[in-house]
Amino acid sequence: MLLQAQTFLEFSIIPQIGTAIGLIAFIVAIVFYYLRIQSGNDLEKIKSAKEDERANLLRDLSDKYSVPTDKISPENQFKLLQDKLELDYRKRNQTFKFLTFVTLVVGVLVALIIIFGGEEPQPNPTPTPMKVVFENISNGDTILTSTPEVKGKIIGTIATNITFYAVLKNANQYGLTTKIDVDKDGKFDFNSSIGYAGQIKIGIISCDEVTSNTIDNQFKNQIYTLNSLPIGSELIGAVDIYKK
Repeated sequence: MLLQAQTFLEFSIIPQIGTAIGLIAFIVAIVFYYLRIQSGNDLEKIKSAKEDERANLLRDLSDKYSVPTDKISPENQFKLLQDKLELDYRKRNQTFKFLTFVTLVVGVLVALIIIFGGEEPQPNPTPTPMKVVFENISNGDTILTSTPEVKGKIIGTIATNITFYAVLKNANQYGLTTKIDVDKDGKFDFNSSIGYAGQIKIGIISCDEVTSNTIDNQFKNQIYTLNSLPIGSELIGAVDIYKK
């Protein structure tokens, strides 16, 4: 249970980290998108500038794009400015595309993790006590046969290591009759042998693995009487009947 909780904690934090990375990439992409537009506008001004406008553009943009204004002619300055603008535009455009791609990839991964892998493990349901519902016999019924058929269903949480037996109770003793096969829905159907007449209680006990092994050995040795219910067993349901 602890391992499941730790695994879920580690797994559930991925969308949070991914969302933070995606958000940062998105914000930086917006910044580069703005810078790319700015570079594109400046480049368009340079390409469309007339001869008499170049001096003003050099004065406005040379410091912005670190174009040296000494030791080279105005014509070379203008050419250098145009080359730097084209290079700057390409770099910003590539960075913008890369960050947009990262944002999309992170977004898709986070969405997939949330949809397919981020579900919190459901806690195991609280076990409910077992009880027996008899379907074809009731309290006070009169039984005419020595091997009546008993049908019913066990309601509640049935553990995998639990075994069920039919018992007869007369006075303070229990008589073992048969091991019961219970299907996945808790339903059972067995014939219980009743060897004597009178008022009797027919019931079902549940046993853990150790107790079940002990009772199975008693069956092998033809020992069918129990002075009391053994440790590890429990009477989960019974009805009072009268055997003629």
